Amino acid sequence: MKDAVSTLQTVLDQIGEAVMRDDFEHYAAHVSLPFNLITETANIYVTTLHDLEEGFDAFVIGLQTMSATAMNRLVEHAHYSPNGDLRGSYVTYIVSANRAVISSFRSEMTLRCVGGVWKARTISNTIHNNRWPIITPLTVDLQRVVAE
Repeated sequence: MKDAVSTLQTVLDQIGEAVMRDDFEHYAAHVSLPFNLITETANIYVTTLHDLEEGFDAFVIGLQTMSATAMNRLVEHAHYSPNGDLRGSYVTYIVSANRAVISSFRSEMTLRCVGGVWKARTISNTIHNNRWPIITPLTVDLQRVVAE
């Protein structure tokens, strides 16, 4: 079995590539429904493929609007749980021409292996969005700008 850090990094890279290519089918293959997204301000459940696609499309449009050229996610740590799930944390960097378009943010993800494919079940992160779909992740810096 591949070590937990390498497995999580591979899955994050695959999901990130699918988002940047606007490839919903590949993205959806790595998400287990129902999917739970926990932000600083909300606990969001995505239960249908239609809702997942709506969120994916909105996020892709948000990245394009920000002129994002890359979404890099770097694993901080990961481990396999006794029940076989993989849990880990990572930092997301969204950039345009090597410059940050929003502040980086931390997330924790739980993956479950389904039919030999690791799929995201839960993501908890430090953004402040309170509804689905998420178009632009509201980091602390962006939240201040929106409030002003």
